[in-house]
Amino acid sequence: MEHHNESEAYKDQLRKELDRLVSQYDDLCLEEENDERIISFEQMKRARQLMNLRAEIKATTKNLTNARIRNPEKSLLRLSRRGDIGVTREGQVCYRETMDKNLGAKYLVLGKFEAASVDRPELETLKTTKEYQQ
Repeated sequence: MEHHNESEAYKDQLRKELDRLVSQYDDLCLEEENDERIISFEQMKRARQLMNLRAEIKATTKNLTNARIRNPEKSLLRLSRRGDIGVTREGQVCYRETMDKNLGAKYLVLGKFEAASVDRPELETLKTTKEYQQ
């Protein structure tokens, strides 16, 4: 239960940080548009700040995506009929762990799975039957 609360708090913190960075980026873009000088030292400083903010926004977005993958929300899962097992888009299998009545249930990741064919393709089967016939 503590892990769930910590992960939700971490995701909330990342969302707030992302909102702050995007707001700051928009403000700098607006300043850039309103600046009518051709070349100035402040424009170069702003351009550098914009570049740094873009990198921070990209890193924060990646961290938020990874946090959502590690601790998926129910809305992101494809659930079984009973609702106790779910699969994410990334192929992670999750199971439901019931918690307090107030908090509901949380889904914990068991691991990833992949589907693969175990039958041999028909072409390989045809090649081997021709070799045996000769």
